[in-house]
Amino acid sequence: MNAFTACILVSATALISFWPSLDGDFVFDDIEAIVNNEDVKLTSPWYQTFRNDFWGKLLISNTSHKSYRPLTVLTFRLNFIWSESHRPFGFHAVNLFLHSISCLLTLAVIDFVIRDGRRSQCRSVRTLGVTDVSFYAALLFAVHPVHSENVAGIVGRADVLCAIFFVVAFLTYVRSFYNLEIGRASCRERV
Repeated sequence: MNAFTACILVSATALISFWPSLDGDFVFDDIEAIVNNEDVKLTSPWYQTFRNDFWGKLLISNTSHKSYRPLTVLTFRLNFIWSESHRPFGFHAVNLFLHSISCLLTLAVIDFVIRDGRRSQCRSVRTLGVTDVSFYAALLFAVHPVHSENVAGIVGRADVLCAIFFVVAFLTYVRSFYNLEIGRASCRERV
């Protein structure tokens, strides 16, 4: 399958499957982490986010939960600036977009792992497109109900961001390692 088509289909599937979450409101932890959080409401300077926990309390305070997620809080803050208020639609839309990105990264990881395994077994591996297994696995990942809380619940953004950064780091490491091995092999051939 063409890589571009696979990416469009996986992304569209992720967006369509969680589209109803856009109508959601702030619920449970969203209220404390977003609506009542001074770091999100722009009433504190942005760098204060690095001194506070996820809920906007000072990390050194006895009332702090010690859950330190400044990048997630900064994305909430950007959401607040972007939507100019605490409207949940914008927060849900960003979560949906991030879920779509994580699905595309999942497609890339699975495809890389499958291709690398096949590459070690034979020389004639397709270099364009994605494998059927990686495509269907990414589709399953996109629609799996285990992601409901992380996509529909706004505070679940922390988990989606964690997944995105982990997969990007993994892909970066594996590709650099693979390129290093190719470079060593070509150097041995020249000698």
